[in-house]
Amino acid sequence: MSRTLSTWRDGLLICAVCVMAALGGCASDEATGGPALEASDGELRVSVSIPDDEAASIGTYVLTVDSSSGDDARSQITGEREGTVTGLWVDDLTDDGHSDVVVAMTSAGSGSYGVCHVYSGGGDGFARVELAPLTEEQVDGFMGHDAFSVVDGALLRTFPVYAAGDANARPSGGILGYRYDFEAGKWVAP
Repeated sequence: MSRTLSTWRDGLLICAVCVMAALGGCASDEATGGPALEASDGELRVSVSIPDDEAASIGTYVLTVDSSSGDDARSQITGEREGTVTGLWVDDLTDDGHSDVVVAMTSAGSGSYGVCHVYSGGGDGFARVELAPLTEEQVDGFMGHDAFSVVDGALLRTFPVYAAGDANARPSGGILGYRYDFEAGKWVAP
């Protein structure tokens, strides 16, 4: 699985723009009911929706996965949601030849903490992959506002770095980014 540095940097730049937009107070336009987001990789078409009777800030989501292989295979997965759904991707993140699905969310409140659910595909359907948390060293200066993206088959996480005394809306330490290494089961530097 080779990835060029310039492609990763482009993805990091996109994530940095998303993080900075979130710090500027952009509100989510997510509506309850109906598909909030859709994605496809040619083999799978996925959509994520919020049940009609739930608040936009907390509850569940329904992930619908349709196979385009012609066998009309469809599955639905219900996941817990702490915030709004902000991203949906389909890609082979685990490098096993099967499509994986990523659902990203951002919590309500001033911290806007990111949460990411990954579902690994295989012959028996989809299984949720528990992602490791950031290490103690990696969270130094972390106060939320993280964003997830998928670039060239890699799950990326970026967030602003806060120095001691920084206000929640004014981080001064730049942007930090990590890639999830599924084989090692941890967030690593690019």
